[in-house]
Amino acid sequence: MTSATVAMGGQRRIQNRRRDMLTAALRRTLPPAALAMTNVLVLSGAGGPRAAVALPVALVLPGGLVLRLLAVSRHGWEWLLHAVAFSLAALMGAALPLALIGGQALSPAGCLAALDMLIVLLAVAGLIARRSAGPGRAGAPRLIAGRQRRLPGPAATAPIACGIAAVALAVAGARRLNEGGGSGLTEMAFGLVAAALLAAAMVARRGRPGIAAGGLYLAALAVLFATSLRGVGVSGHDIKIEYRVLLDVLRRDTWRPGGAFSGFNSCLSLTVLPAFLSRLLGVTALDVYRVCFQIVFALVPVATFMFARLLVPAGCAVLAGGLFVAFPAFVNDMPMVTRQEIAMVFFAVAALNLRCTRDTPRRRATVLAVLGAGMTVAHYTTTYVVVAMLITAWGIRRAHQRWIPSGATGGWGRPALVLGTMAVAWAVLTGSAPAFAASLGEAVAAAASGRGAETGAYQYALVTAGPAATDEEVFARYVDAVRRGSAPDAVSVSTPGCQPWVKPRETARLTPVGVTMARLGVDPGAFNRYLRLLLSSVLFQGGVALGCVVLWWWLYRSRRPRPTVAAIAELAAAGLVLVSALLVVPQLGDSYGLLRLYQQTLLPFAPLIMLTLIRPATRLTGWARAAARVAVHVVVLSCLLAMTGLVPQLTGGYQPQLSLNNSGPYYRAEYTSASDVATMAWVQRTLPRASWVVSDDQGTSDLRAMTALFPEEGMVPGALPVAAYLVLLSVDGDQVDAVTLAGDRVLNYRFPLHCVSAGRPLLYANGPSRVYGPGMSP
Repeated sequence: MTSATVAMGGQRRIQNRRRDMLTAALRRTLPPAALAMTNVLVLSGAGGPRAAVALPVALVLPGGLVLRLLAVSRHGWEWLLHAVAFSLAALMGAALPLALIGGQALSPAGCLAALDMLIVLLAVAGLIARRSAGPGRAGAPRLIAGRQRRLPGPAATAPIACGIAAVALAVAGARRLNEGGGSGLTEMAFGLVAAALLAAAMVARRGRPGIAAGGLYLAALAVLFATSLRGVGVSGHDIKIEYRVLLDVLRRDTWRPGGAFSGFNSCLSLTVLPAFLSRLLGVTALDVYRVCFQIVFALVPVATFMFARLLVPAGCAVLAGGLFVAFPAFVNDMPMVTRQEIAMVFFAVAALNLRCTRDTPRRRATVLAVLGAGMTVAHYTTTYVVVAMLITAWGIRRAHQRWIPSGATGGWGRPALVLGTMAVAWAVLTGSAPAFAASLGEAVAAAASGRGAETGAYQYALVTAGPAATDEEVFARYVDAVRRGSAPDAVSVSTPGCQPWVKPRETARLTPVGVTMARLGVDPGAFNRYLRLLLSSVLFQGGVALGCVVLWWWLYRSRRPRPTVAAIAELAAAGLVLVSALLVVPQLGDSYGLLRLYQQTLLPFAPLIMLTLIRPATRLTGWARAAARVAVHVVVLSCLLAMTGLVPQLTGGYQPQLSLNNSGPYYRAEYTSASDVATMAWVQRTLPRASWVVSDDQGTSDLRAMTALFPEEGMVPGALPVAAYLVLLSVDGDQVDAVTLAGDRVLNYRFPLHCVSAGRPLLYANGPSRVYGPGMSP
């Protein structure tokens, strides 16, 4: 060894020592400094910088201290995921007494005091526990964790660069669409999302999972922002009622369980948590949902990536996270179901603990209990689904132990019992049990009656109990139900011209690419429809089934399977049983939705899909293996580009998506325009609180979200109460365009204006919006 080599080695050791000292200094000084800055910004009433500093402090610091208190050792992104989940649970626990007390307790100063007290108590408790345990106690909070590597080069930073650009373009694209502009910026954002995913897979294969996780997180955030930021006001389906219960808390400065929306009001993720964040950060209630919660939920694809690393290589695990992002519910629906977003964070982090076999049973039980409690108070339906999965997994384990040796540690029965007990107790305590029982009863009754499924999700299913009902059949049932349930004073309109009719499904105009395809004999609409059918049915359903078979065959042949692999196989099989139940009896998914259920079970499903894709290449060598690897990337990226709507956008001739267009079913039913906001403001100012108001589904959801009224949904000629006000949001000349939702199916229908307006005084008109007072109809 030469003297130069020795000198270089000594210099490297000095550099490493300096870097470790700098890291230790950051760990000690950064959290207190960030907390102090948060106090200064909140007390001074600052604007934008306040949210930028206080949000990371609130979402990371309490959870990091909980990890230290419990002596739970995690590193890197895994530490961050646990810290965010524990912080959410701690914030809900700290905000609940403030919301129960009410008054000034829920003011910005009160929320800041609660956060400071929470952090101080956790820090002191952690210090006492660490000293009592003696030296060597693991689990100190790490803002910079994991083995240090050399600084990344330009190629290694590509996922982060593409992800940041995608987020910026998605935000700008949503704003441009809201102003009536085109979709070019959002299309570029989705292209960069695919580039970030590809670069992240390549970086992960080169041994840099932290950078790959960062690129995947930013890509997921860009997709979420492209949908969540659409609309001048609150836009979406469930989020409108979620927004209403949050406004009720902020208006009263207190939270009480029960009420008109007892199911939504029982979710602390919709009430006390966003109210606490809104007051602490100084942001609007809507921005907590469409910005802060999306920043949190974008961590779940990262958890999917880390979970998939137990079964597949790192590069393929990144693609598994990309499949989670590419699923239709993630692209279109999850930003509108914010309570499920928060609950899925707890579920994802709980699933990650399957890989933490180094924890003691007691510590593992404590971690899972905290995560289960957070999931229970965040969203009751997600909790019930997890309980069903655990019970099914318990049955699967009991069945297979006779012929497959189970190396899995612990069981599923006790977690299912504890979680189920917490869910039932919380439902009884908050009064949400009757609402859930009513929804379950309606689903069972629909299945027993054998009527067609009122959902559009089953068009992508490989196997169902039968063909779903057509739009005309579903609409005919809707009209009949409204007329049978109408008030006694409703005037029956027998004029044939007043019969409402369903409008054909809207399709985007053909682009030059679509015109060229049509000239070559390829129908762009059919091309996109079959592409989605191929990807969603074959990949997301057939891939899961084949992957489950491959995994269980490996368990059968392995004499001593790894405990975590056996647990994943049981959990995935349980999820497959639940999804299959909704495919065979689709009526059970009318209220909850097949896509939302599949999105939740996609956490264990995604690695199975990747296992199916890479399995054929295991016996290949040379160029054939390289070609198979390229094919896997092409399949996943094609799925991402098709499901985000970029491929249909480039061809036209297919149903427009909300994130890319000012048209389409979600735009007609869920989008809130400036005219809608102005109409709701007039209604709130003018109409008495006890007014009887009738509208279509879009108007009803807007009235629930932005006023204190309790409207009645069901705008059908011949079934309108005489004594009720009438709110119309889309009047086109002498015709009314209305919307109704059947399951997750959006139905647009039309009828003449005079069929509902004749004999009623016009009280308000603004653009396409009209408000009519009570009166006599023809």
